[in-house]
Amino acid sequence: MFVQNSMCMCGVSKTIFEINELKNLNNGLLTLAITPIAGTWPIPKLLEIFRGKYPNIQLSFIEENVTEVQTALIENKADLGIVILGDNNNLLDYTLIGSQELVVCCSKDHCFQRKNSIGLSELVNEPLILLTQNCLLRKLIIKEFERLNTLPQIAFESNHIQTIKSLVACNAGLTILPYDLCDNSLVTIPLDTPLTIDTAIAIKKNKYISHAAQAFLTLAKETFLKHHEN
Repeated sequence: MFVQNSMCMCGVSKTIFEINELKNLNNGLLTLAITPIAGTWPIPKLLEIFRGKYPNIQLSFIEENVTEVQTALIENKADLGIVILGDNNNLLDYTLIGSQELVVCCSKDHCFQRKNSIGLSELVNEPLILLTQNCLLRKLIIKEFERLNTLPQIAFESNHIQTIKSLVACNAGLTILPYDLCDNSLVTIPLDTPLTIDTAIAIKKNKYISHAAQAFLTLAKETFLKHHEN
């Protein structure tokens, strides 16, 4: 009888230890499903802060377009998704964590490189380099051209941001990207009528949220709030 009680207590102690480990975020895995433009503010900063606060939480990434990200969440293949708003799924909840201005990017040799601002109508006859058709950012850009009753000339398309930026830097065409994804190799030009995209964290409705996922979501909300307060 004494031995059985000891074994029972040992099992209870182990369970309590495992729960406390999870609550203290001393271990665990967090799977994030992200879209190609998830490199925009505030995602890199969030990941840096999260890794600093919870170094023992392993981060895993699924990189897909927004439709595939939403599918991964619905099928429980990812804990959280990082997407831009605009093609929401009613099986998911979304928490806004950032907004980003879109800018026109050209090479340093392009005739537009000295412009202070530019309108979409001025881009109609210019070769554009955009993300592939299944990317939500591209769909949003095309919709803005359609508002002007026109369509852009798409010279190249790619699923990789770096490829697009390299082509633009070589003066193969122009592109439209979130400002934070641009670098010194490109000239960025604000649009006459500003366009922004909203970044959000998506999660399956009524899903159990792990401690690691809840910690990331809380951190994202706090970072977004501090940014707007400043």
